[in-house]
Amino acid sequence: MASTEANANVKVDPSTVLGSVYYIHPADSSNTKLVHVLFDGNSYNDWKRSIMLGLSSRNKLGFVDGSLKCPAPTDVDYKAWQRCNDLVLGWLLFSLEKNVAKSVWFCKTAKDLWKDLEERYGHTSATQQFTLEQSLSELHQEKNEPIYVFFTKIKAIWDEMDNIDPLPYMYLYKLYMYFV
Repeated sequence: MASTEANANVKVDPSTVLGSVYYIHPADSSNTKLVHVLFDGNSYNDWKRSIMLGLSSRNKLGFVDGSLKCPAPTDVDYKAWQRCNDLVLGWLLFSLEKNVAKSVWFCKTAKDLWKDLEERYGHTSATQQFTLEQSLSELHQEKNEPIYVFFTKIKAIWDEMDNIDPLPYMYLYKLYMYFV
């Protein structure tokens, strides 16, 4: 009976528990590339989606989206959180082009790095929106091009347009009309 009570008080390392947010697979290392194309400052939304899929599949999305808070240094999960945070930081840094990585090299948490990139690259300009609209209007089916190939081109532009977050024109218009 005493050994059962002793075992009940022993805390298992959460990084070894399959399914735990702190679980680290033996094949995971900080220089693992989550994406094949490094982020160079262009196509942030595409890169972000790829990274989010990679992190989600490894149960580590909470380290960047803020849903997994850092435990207090006295908490038994603190060291596991720190190891996983460092792992995710490595994944993110190895997914960035050299000059972009330099600009976030000293971020202490994956969440801070993610927030920094989001603030710099996560906004869509009216120019980007216009460029996509223009690409769509100029798109045409090539001679002997199968319809599914043409549709794939259209769908790629539609998806990119859905993915970006342009300025809320209607909101700005209503705000303008309110003050006029």
